[in-house]
Amino acid sequence: GEYTKAAEWYKVVIDKFPQSLLVSSSRVKVGECFYNMKDYARAIEELTTAKASIDSAALRGEADYLIGESHFNLGQYEKAQKQYESFLKEYPEHHLTKEVQYALGWTLFKERQFVSAAEVFGRIAGAEDQLGQAAQYRKGVAEKLAGNRQSALETFAKLPTWNPKGEYADNALYDAGT
Repeated sequence: GEYTKAAEWYKVVIDKFPQSLLVSSSRVKVGECFYNMKDYARAIEELTTAKASIDSAALRGEADYLIGESHFNLGQYEKAQKQYESFLKEYPEHHLTKEVQYALGWTLFKERQFVSAAEVFGRIAGAEDQLGQAAQYRKGVAEKLAGNRQSALETFAKLPTWNPKGEYADNALYDAGT
């Protein structure tokens, strides 16, 4: 439905207005539409093609992030990991850096690399926002699965103090007890 129509409109901008400042953004948006339609292979194709003609580092970063997410959703964890690591090297100040760190941690977790996942989650763990709290929780789970129970307990203990009614407080207390 709506994403198919949106992709068609973005392609009209690309085809009919090749000199427009909106062409680069439209190319990324086409890939994003396919991502949202869960056509991840097509999203990778569109975004990879788009990257070649994008001057803006911010837009290239968005394309790289969506390529990584597409690989992740296809279960291609090794490719996703490489994409996320490349993003973090190339765009360390990008507005999506924290999301990419979390995605990298989750990818390592899926690959059962629990020590590395805990380390990555630890880089963004914190009380200041939902993603930081999610990273703190995932860090504790990764530590627990890596066999480092004491560290996991310390990690879990912080969540209820940060946000007692938060989404992860009860999970942290539960996991600390199991």
